[in-house]
Amino acid sequence: MAKAVFQMDKEKQSPSAEGYKALRTNLVFAAQEQDCRMILLVSPQKDELAAQFAANLGVTMACGERKVLLVDGDLRTGALTKLLGSDKESSGLTGLLEGGKNLEQAVVPTGTPNLDLLPGGEKCADPAQLFSGKDGRAALRALRDAYDYVIVFAPDVERFTDAVVLSQSVDGAVLLLDAEATKLRKAESCKAKLEAVNAPILGAVLNNLK
Repeated sequence: MAKAVFQMDKEKQSPSAEGYKALRTNLVFAAQEQDCRMILLVSPQKDELAAQFAANLGVTMACGERKVLLVDGDLRTGALTKLLGSDKESSGLTGLLEGGKNLEQAVVPTGTPNLDLLPGGEKCADPAQLFSGKDGRAALRALRDAYDYVIVFAPDVERFTDAVVLSQSVDGAVLLLDAEATKLRKAESCKAKLEAVNAPILGAVLNNLK
């Protein structure tokens, strides 16, 4: 991994670190009770902190011998891929979904034990179509067989339909709300869009709380 991501490594008892641990506990419980192991992180609007949140959650979930995969489902900007960085070439998510590439060719290590990254790969003109195709959905669901937990990062719902389409291939969705920027109507609109396609919403997380 080219860049350090998890700042709480030096502050494991900080309120932020405890917040991630509390969320981990809730997700582990959901996995045990509902076999909910593939989680989509959804932001109502453009959120510069969302990728950082996904990375931190991935590191937290990987503690305790759990094998975790972070999936960069933002094929437009590759925000999570850029944040984590990797010196290893990979076909990424697009290579996996478009066929011809296997999981081993697509995944890269993050440098954190038990945590891998599935980079976005090459940019795609229509990610929603790629995610909704029969082969694409099957490939996404197959990730559950290789990992204990899969965390899928998606672009915001306000500008793109990608997250709504991805919600059909996961076990549950968690809404990421920015305490400084997310308006109530934006959060409600995001929730409504997911509910319209019967997406399983697990709950919401208030991030960036001062």
